[in-house]
Amino acid sequence: MLPLVRRRRSRTSSFPHESAYGFMMVDEDGVITAANEMAISIAQLFNKRKLRRRSVVGKNLSDVFGPNYQDTLIGGCVTNKESVYGKYLIGSQLYLVVVDRVEEADQAHYEAFYFPIHDDYNHRSEQKSVFQKAAYKVADEKGYLDIDWIKSISDDHAKLLIECLNGQECAIRPGWYCPFRNECGFNDVYGWMRLDRRSYYRTRVNMDGEAYFLTLKGKEVPERVSSRKVLCTALDLSLRGARLRSNLRFPVGSTLSLVFDSFTCCCTVRWNKKQGNQWLFGVQFNELNADQRSAIIKTINARRIQLVMLASGLCETFLG
Repeated sequence: MLPLVRRRRSRTSSFPHESAYGFMMVDEDGVITAANEMAISIAQLFNKRKLRRRSVVGKNLSDVFGPNYQDTLIGGCVTNKESVYGKYLIGSQLYLVVVDRVEEADQAHYEAFYFPIHDDYNHRSEQKSVFQKAAYKVADEKGYLDIDWIKSISDDHAKLLIECLNGQECAIRPGWYCPFRNECGFNDVYGWMRLDRRSYYRTRVNMDGEAYFLTLKGKEVPERVSSRKVLCTALDLSLRGARLRSNLRFPVGSTLSLVFDSFTCCCTVRWNKKQGNQWLFGVQFNELNADQRSAIIKTINARRIQLVMLASGLCETFLG
């Protein structure tokens, strides 16, 4: 693989038409093996210092894009071992982004292309639809609900909303400087009660449940093991997974069946850690169906409302 990477690296060091689109190649370990000027200028948006080819090529994604590199398109593809295709607003420019995972022998690498979409006069109405669709897609992928209002916002609002959605880790609250703060559905001053927040946002919970050990390293465990009930407590919850506590250690990579009062699902253990006489472990949910997603979202939203009421003292009013 190394000779191949070196040949492609020398070829892409002067990539043709590099002013027309961005190109970046990254190996499976997250090391950038090739990048043209436009790709470097895109990376510059995530880095406070001036970037040059020698400070990008041969460096890890975390060194170039920062500690949150996994939130970038190329970083997410490398982390999740997947490809991506779509239109995304990066900075103030809309790009058609194609990231291909290329597998060769026992290794893989990623080739990312960034094609700028120019908003010329003849395509202005079409581009407006593109921005609204892009904003809607980002909001939908991040797990927000009740977002049909995005389809009717202005072009400039859609561009800014995409930046806000990509820049926020949890709930959005437009600042005083936002020109669309009075008409944005994400403004919690007037809209948060009717707008479900990002469902991937991890919410603190305290839910007792049961865990059943199903597989280890892809192989089913004996029935005498899988039928054994292990008590556990969910400490936080999102649509992607949960942090749990139990008296038993579950190996990383094992598959569990979780049973709570509000939902049941299968999951994969991603990490574990000893805490006193108990174990903490993080799980990622496996292929949730519509009913499971709905049940988890209801659980998350009910807990959020409870936390807000507790923080504002409303619980005492209702309970009193």
